[in-house]
Amino acid sequence: MRSASGRLDQNVVRELFGFKVDDIKPKQLTMVLAEASANLEADGHYPELQNAIASEQKRHGIVTRYFSHTHYGYNHGLAVSKRALELVFYSPGIKEFCQDVYHFTDAQMQSLLTWAAVFHDMGKFAGHPRHHEEPGSNIISFAFQQLGPEVSKALQQMVEHHDFFCAIVDGCSMPPILRTFPLAEVLRLADRTSITPEEEVNRWWLYGRKAGTPLLDGSLPNEVRFTFDRKKARVDQLTFFLMLFAIQRRDFFFTDNAESFSQWAKGRGSALSRIADIFAEEGCSAKELQAMYRIVHEFHEHKKFEMPDRRNRVA
Repeated sequence: MRSASGRLDQNVVRELFGFKVDDIKPKQLTMVLAEASANLEADGHYPELQNAIASEQKRHGIVTRYFSHTHYGYNHGLAVSKRALELVFYSPGIKEFCQDVYHFTDAQMQSLLTWAAVFHDMGKFAGHPRHHEEPGSNIISFAFQQLGPEVSKALQQMVEHHDFFCAIVDGCSMPPILRTFPLAEVLRLADRTSITPEEEVNRWWLYGRKAGTPLLDGSLPNEVRFTFDRKKARVDQLTFFLMLFAIQRRDFFFTDNAESFSQWAKGRGSALSRIADIFAEEGCSAKELQAMYRIVHEFHEHKKFEMPDRRNRVA
């Protein structure tokens, strides 16, 4: 199955590439990491990354953590994969663009989205919890190097730019690849919309509690919240909740993706109601609840966004 260099037979790599997301188990993930390690070692340009996945013990540890992690692990990758496939195959414009410009078949698009989704946060588990995009993109790119530069480059581009939120949050303009390669934007959109806005608030809340982030810091100025300057020493969960309202339809370049986002965004009224419920569950005072509503309203006024309608709460 493996050559003296540690690389898998090309037919095995091709077979792995064709796996559906539900069939990707720890065994397959470990094989892909081992293939990436062998190719990274042969390349020689990423010694630190190669070392992170160099041994069977390290790869086992990464896979174990990935499958058990409740926020960024396999269940999240599974949800992102299924959402990405739903987005591309129910968006004729995206599908036709990829067929006409990139000459990808339906099967190739499915495999690209599946593996990019599974690996989009993998850099977090390979020693890069904060700046995970580039390490994750290199791992998956080198893993499927034998399938040719088109596949390898597509995977690299999709994963490297999946975490761009929007100009307001990131403080920079949209990466050019998101305007030219629709599958990269599909993965980014799937990562944002794999669950409802209300569920996303709950996911962020649970993660914030685990990290010890306060729900509301009354001393935190709006200049920090509204610019999303997460490099500051202090931040509260409400700042992260506001990110949900910061992203807009105009932040997506391809029309089909923008429309899919708009449909998802209709649930943001439910998200605001869920934030209020969380404040009640955390035992916050009426004054703190009023402060939350005031901050959310001031944010929308400051950015000239339309406030979500809480009356449209999704059942």
